[in-house]
Amino acid sequence: MSTGSSKLDLSILLFLYLTDGFVGRQTLAEEFELGEGKIKTHLKGLKEKGYITQLRAGSQLTEKGSMFINGILEALGVERLGSMDGRELGSQTVVYVLLRKESVPSKIVKMRDQAVKEGADGAIIGIFSGDTFKLPPGNEDLCMYAPLFCTEIKPKIIGEPPRLTLLAVFGDKKGKTIEGLVAILLSEYSPWRATLLGLLELL
Repeated sequence: MSTGSSKLDLSILLFLYLTDGFVGRQTLAEEFELGEGKIKTHLKGLKEKGYITQLRAGSQLTEKGSMFINGILEALGVERLGSMDGRELGSQTVVYVLLRKESVPSKIVKMRDQAVKEGADGAIIGIFSGDTFKLPPGNEDLCMYAPLFCTEIKPKIIGEPPRLTLLAVFGDKKGKTIEGLVAILLSEYSPWRATLLGLLELL
């Protein structure tokens, strides 16, 4: 399967992972701005692999699907993956991931541009330093820029402060926002690219 096809499959699985209950095909088509026929084709493939189950109510991850996503998150060193209201950032939703390894990509602006190309409104790449997230290259304080979001994602510090990298993508549709996050992780400038490409071969 092509990387582009696998990227969409992963984005759909992540959408279901972050959504409670069943999700209808029409909802997925709207979220990813695709025709229902294309969504149907991808769902069929995911069902055949055992990653999702489908009922009249829609699609939902199976235990195998949840284990697959958890395996990807573990391999990437993800501390936390979540989504929340994005109005503080000027959008409907924000999807974020905290990665345990502190890693400042060399081409941050180009990586953020990848998310926008996929249909997101924008992206934030930050490093947890001291007790806040700094936004390179200027090292602005995220908590000054978006205090509610910063408070929600800030880790509880016991002992040595954790070394974390924040990737956050915001937009008006959760599906396109997730696609933006996947695009950042797979960017040619991403330190997580090789690991994720290897895992996508399982799709």
